Amino acid sequence: YADDMLHPSEQAVDYIWNAFSETYIDNSCCEKMKLIDKLNKAKAHRFERGASMQEMEKFNKYIASLEEKIQ
Repeated sequence: YADDMLHPSEQAVDYIWNAFSETYIDNSCCEKMKLIDKLNKAKAHRFERGASMQEMEKFNKYIASLEEKIQ
């Protein structure tokens, strides 16, 4: 349980999700889901002040490559 002793811990949720997805979700779909998760996390990224244009362009290419893989 989590600290509040009411909800399952993050570890328990991950365990249950992994068991569920391995049993009921096709492998190719799981791979797409992982890519989508990676893309969503990358899109939530914020640059610190002073980040160079080169860093931002490289990051934008990375985002575009993830989006391409998802399609």
